[in-house]
Amino acid sequence: MDELRQKWEDRYARGETPWNTGRPDPHLVDLISHWPPHRGTVLDVGCGTGSDALWLARQGFQVTGLDIAAQAVQTARERAGQEGLTITLLQGDFLRDPIPGDNYSLLFDRGCLHSCRSPEARQHFVHRAATLLTERGLWLCLAGNADAPSGASGPPRLRAEELVAMVEPCFEILELKAVLLETGLAMSPLFWRCLMRKR
Repeated sequence: MDELRQKWEDRYARGETPWNTGRPDPHLVDLISHWPPHRGTVLDVGCGTGSDALWLARQGFQVTGLDIAAQAVQTARERAGQEGLTITLLQGDFLRDPIPGDNYSLLFDRGCLHSCRSPEARQHFVHRAATLLTERGLWLCLAGNADAPSGASGPPRLRAEELVAMVEPCFEILELKAVLLETGLAMSPLFWRCLMRKR
């Protein structure tokens, strides 16, 4: 098992998952409330224990969820089975492992892009996202915001100009705004909500 996967397996084993609220993300729910009746396909990158993927399936989407942690994927499978939902759930690394399909209408990323430490890895993430989306497909990215007060707990952070420069070659930004992310932390971390359309 590689170091990155081990890190996430350990966090799930210790229950150190403040992002895992057990509820669908409100920013995703807001986006879908404006979605056309034809639901389409969604790739949930970093799906964790499946709260967003399950909710999307209940709304009529065909959903593929991907997470690096096998323990998280197993929990998501069990939850889907209990509800009788059909979801494709895969354990793998978004940057390295094969993902079936290249025609997703929506890619949802709640905190994965910002976890890529190097500029090269982030660029690869952006290109991979573009490759997997259908023409004019959407990407809703929630990423740590560097405008958060110094010393604030939370994930890695990006400046707005970093995020824009990173995605603009492949995506048109439809919305970029600072938001609070719902978590199990005492103080909700400041994030970017970035909605993009594939060029």
